[in-house]
Amino acid sequence: MKYLKTLGLLILAAAALMAVAASASATQLTSPAGTVYTGSVKAENSTPIVLHTNLVSATCTKSVVEAKVEQHGASTTTTGQVTNFALTECSTVDVFVLKRGVLEFHTDTGAANGNGIATLTGVQITYQITSIFGNIHCIMEGSVTLGTVTGSINTPGKTTAEVPAPTVPDPTSVLCPSAVEWTGTYKFTNPHYLDVD
Repeated sequence: MKYLKTLGLLILAAAALMAVAASASATQLTSPAGTVYTGSVKAENSTPIVLHTNLVSATCTKSVVEAKVEQHGASTTTTGQVTNFALTECSTVDVFVLKRGVLEFHTDTGAANGNGIATLTGVQITYQITSIFGNIHCIMEGSVTLGTVTGSINTPGKTTAEVPAPTVPDPTSVLCPSAVEWTGTYKFTNPHYLDVD
């Protein structure tokens, strides 16, 4: 796991930023089963996205990630420029996405089994909170893992991505939290059938 680079004064800001240790193996998306898919993908949270720190926690009741598949194949990681990434209706703080980044899909094993790992790279997120020290504005950038994607072939009728695990930012301010944890679950709503192969 690599650490996040922090810009300016930090606090929860990107909390959502996590690193993923994923292989660079070739991948492709299929929808329906066995048919290569190169259209748009959309994931929406199916449970609240909760950002935890030792200073403050924020619960975002809405989040969406959309991207268009731009490259895939036998020697290529499936990637697509993110066209929409948002965390909204958040308690405690407002979270804003400054850079949407790129969505990547990797298989979770060496063999194609429908499951994989979805990652956002090159993401930059900011937020501001009021404290006894005044307004604290935070910007963080790095990679966000949407988690392990369970393919439709393994869960008929749905494709989900769990958002587990803690991440430890590399703070440049003593006002920043020492650790951040991002939890929640996303469900891919477009296409309705989706495997990572």
